[in-house]
Amino acid sequence: MRLLIVPRWAGTPDSDFYPWLADLAAAGNVAGVGSVERLSMPDPETPRIESWVSHITARLAIARDPTILLAHSVGCQAALRALSRPACAAVHATVLVAPWRTVDKPWPTLRPWIDEPFDVQGSRPRAGRVRALVSDNDPFTSDWAETGHWLESELVAEVAVCQGARHFNGTEERAVLRAIEELTG
Repeated sequence: MRLLIVPRWAGTPDSDFYPWLADLAAAGNVAGVGSVERLSMPDPETPRIESWVSHITARLAIARDPTILLAHSVGCQAALRALSRPACAAVHATVLVAPWRTVDKPWPTLRPWIDEPFDVQGSRPRAGRVRALVSDNDPFTSDWAETGHWLESELVAEVAVCQGARHFNGTEERAVLRAIEELTG
């Protein structure tokens, strides 16, 4: 199985826990995962909806193996928007890490991600089994409970509340590893 990682705002393939997951998988220590692709997104400092969605769609189209799509923060928005398009390839499962519906203090370049609607239910047929990890103290969004409810009702997501995980920016995130392994088992 292939793990495809969509990073957060300003994230790179070497940000946060992404290298750790790739190293674990390369060593055979992520059950069921044979390869990891960490996406380098266009203009990561100022993500644009269309360019990010198109990039994800293109990378999903070349999959030879079943894929787990793991997205982090704004990457969750981009991944769900990509999966909502009928032309997007389906995945085995989706892991949403620090997803959000709104942000407490949005900056101007973030507003389109909040204000431009999309059919989140339309992503359901291509998302596979969906697992979402939200934190009870995310510094960017205090509506983690509402986000969890939204994902449960719209995507039939399995939502896990991770105590004190902030925005999941650690170099190791065990909850993320557990979510992947639960979806490959």
